[in-house]
Amino acid sequence: MPENSVPAIQIDRVTKTYVSKGHVVVANDDISLTVPRGEIVGLLGPNGAGKTTLVRQIVGLLRPDRGRIVTMGIDVGTHVHRLPSMVGYLSQRPWALLEHVVRDALYYTARLRGLSRTAARIECDRLTEVLGVEPLSAKRFESLSGGEARLCALAVALVARPPLLVLDEPTNDLAPEKRMILWRLLSEWKRDGGTVLVVSHNLLEVEQHVDRVILMYQGRIQRAELLQTLKTQSATRRRIRCVADPSTQKDIVDVLQKHDQIHVRCDESQISITCSVSAVERIIQVLSVYGENIEISPPSLEDLYMEMFTKNAALRE
Repeated sequence: MPENSVPAIQIDRVTKTYVSKGHVVVANDDISLTVPRGEIVGLLGPNGAGKTTLVRQIVGLLRPDRGRIVTMGIDVGTHVHRLPSMVGYLSQRPWALLEHVVRDALYYTARLRGLSRTAARIECDRLTEVLGVEPLSAKRFESLSGGEARLCALAVALVARPPLLVLDEPTNDLAPEKRMILWRLLSEWKRDGGTVLVVSHNLLEVEQHVDRVILMYQGRIQRAELLQTLKTQSATRRRIRCVADPSTQKDIVDVLQKHDQIHVRCDESQISITCSVSAVERIIQVLSVYGENIEISPPSLEDLYMEMFTKNAALRE
């Protein structure tokens, strides 16, 4: 089978549990998933959904209780030692790097991934310049601020261009200009044939940059499809926003929630509604009594995410 036809990640019926305060908690519940090569994929879900547990199994840091994971054609259960040369992993906190000097961590990771001494030095210089972390090269990770440590850990994940990047909350603590640089690098990565799996809570960033969306909730995959497919499926939905006094928001919600297929969110002085196209007219009639500055548009990824999350939460109750 040609290498490019092998998925970047293949997960088959993976379950992972752990014990907390004497109780068994199911972090990942019978998950099956395929991530194709050459895409930027967003892994989304609320805190506790099981996202970090899943990616730690993908990169071989945890073993599933049952099921099988194949990452870049490598069976993680039997050949985990082959993964470091193929996968760049960024954890939420770079615990393994804390005692290391930044330039040493970069250089030896580049060497581990197969670069010669000269090529490793050139690659380290390139990345520190691109990310603007040259002044930090001689410092230990443990002495860096949150944003500085994030950037330097990103450099370690990116060094020597591994074909798969798995990044857990990569833009946390980063200044806006650094976020832009990172997403530009990831776009170039995809253009050159690389694959990126990004765990994130920043739905605006995800919507702007990813090709595919995976939504997790309480240990299970709820949706896994191309972002454009998700948007096409929501073509019959609309987002309506209006400004309303907080004192009247409860009245608006009470009236609107009598109708099916309507999802309402309140945020300070603003109400955001996702609904079917057929419901728009009657919603506008309600809002025109209580609110002002009414706007109608297609739903964003955040709207669709919150609607799906609320439905799932209601089903669990």
